[in-house]
Amino acid sequence: MAPPRILEGESPELFKRSAKREYPDVDEATAESRYLRKTRTEGVFFTDEFGKRCIWGPVLMNTDVHNPRHLYCGEPQPAAYKYNKFATTVMLNRIAHICYKPVPLSYIDRPAPKGFRFLTGHRSERGWTLPRSHKRNFFQFPPEIRARIFEFVLTAPSKKSAICPQIVRGSWKAKEMVTYEDTYIMIDNGDQYEPSPDYAHVNRRDKDGPFIEKRLITRPLIDATCLRTCKRFYQEGCPILYGKNTFGFGMASSHSWEATPQILPGGNRLHHPNPHKPGPEEWHAEIKEAIVQVEQRRPVFMLSGWVYYDPFIRFLHKIGPRNAPSLRHLRFNGTIKIHTCKYPWATDEVHLDCRHDLYRSMRLYTYFINKFCPSVDVLSIVLRPDEFVKDGFIVSEDPNNPNLQNPNNLPVIPPWRVTSMQDEMTKLLEKSLWHINSLRKIEVLQWEWNIGDREWDIVPLRFDEPVVEQTLEKVKKRREEQLERKIQLRTKINTKSKKVQCGFCGEDNHVWGDCFNLCALCGEYGHFRDTCTNWSKIRSQWAQNSRSSN
Repeated sequence: MAPPRILEGESPELFKRSAKREYPDVDEATAESRYLRKTRTEGVFFTDEFGKRCIWGPVLMNTDVHNPRHLYCGEPQPAAYKYNKFATTVMLNRIAHICYKPVPLSYIDRPAPKGFRFLTGHRSERGWTLPRSHKRNFFQFPPEIRARIFEFVLTAPSKKSAICPQIVRGSWKAKEMVTYEDTYIMIDNGDQYEPSPDYAHVNRRDKDGPFIEKRLITRPLIDATCLRTCKRFYQEGCPILYGKNTFGFGMASSHSWEATPQILPGGNRLHHPNPHKPGPEEWHAEIKEAIVQVEQRRPVFMLSGWVYYDPFIRFLHKIGPRNAPSLRHLRFNGTIKIHTCKYPWATDEVHLDCRHDLYRSMRLYTYFINKFCPSVDVLSIVLRPDEFVKDGFIVSEDPNNPNLQNPNNLPVIPPWRVTSMQDEMTKLLEKSLWHINSLRKIEVLQWEWNIGDREWDIVPLRFDEPVVEQTLEKVKKRREEQLERKIQLRTKINTKSKKVQCGFCGEDNHVWGDCFNLCALCGEYGHFRDTCTNWSKIRSQWAQNSRSSN
């Protein structure tokens, strides 16, 4: 077996050591060939199990959403740029901005070129066009089998992964490269694509002779486009998509490069509402109005600014009140802000490049979870440390601000403000999260830097765990009380709805003790006043009482 030939730019020594470490019991050439087949290292020639000369080429992704399309300002546009026809130029503050109009699904869902479909398609696709009456048609399978198939297609294989829907997107940048990405589902804390069992084989030739270029075909871990096939697919697949996955959301941002304007359909006007969340004065009124906007699914350009830019609330608006009750596991990532974004010594407001406070956002989300997500039983909160707080001072990484060069100008954290994530998280659990009636599990995690692996890991937050248990006990007690009240109310309604007949007068809807048809003189039942036989006795008794009183 010929040894693999390492191309320019590779490290032969490192490659050989890795191959020998992986396969120590075989010769060097065999170990390197097996190692290549396993790792699929690109640009390295090897001999396959049939003795043919092969090389791994670039990976083929069976989707066109993994790579954003670029539009360079002031440069020639690529001929194959897919969304050129939706680009337009808008003048804002005498600066030209390139914006994108909304791209219709009919344009995005156009079939891929025939050659690409043939190269990446599954070999069983030829048998997919079966009539409804065929015994191997999809809807001829039992419901349990269909549910298993939907679960395989629509759920993430790892329970640690969270689907992060990209609902709020920017569509413009000034004097920089402009990008547009299709709407897709991103897997956090894991790969977005999985390898397919099939490979693409391309016959090629170089100066050393013919060889086979193998290209791995990958597919997204989740492909929800099948739900647009028909109404029945949508009805059967949506509960699995939303109920079997964990959905993760970050915090919104008020920064101009995060909360970017959007172009209005049919014109060159920009829509840029205020992304700041409501203050204490208008808190309840704004939440009430936002719930109505989500419930009625008003057009996105009619939403309040903070609703428009908030990832979680926009997601509820996108899926609608019909699918939101299927959500069971939510995860929120953010920072509990200890610093303030307004400096008292500054001549104007200085807003740091940070996202909204997780504590305040979670208090707001509680109303929406109770209203639209009654089935959420697991809530995960992933905390990040406040990067602008160090050694008891509020700091900033802005090197251009002269006030930050002198530590004496940095304000100390006020005594009334909490100084740790643990204290603020405890207050959040005790005051807000226990109002979510359906909770059965709360996970409090944090991002921690792993020095050995030199990467960020998600680990449990070290704080008073009995607080979580007490919160869940309060939620359970509240849920039981609500259930008991519902049972009592239902019993009362059922009692009133039963047909009751008076044993004296024979009329319905009352018993003899409440009957108005009893004798008004003696109070006995069985006769009316006109036929009362005790009238003479009652009259003599009244006369005797009147004489004794005189």
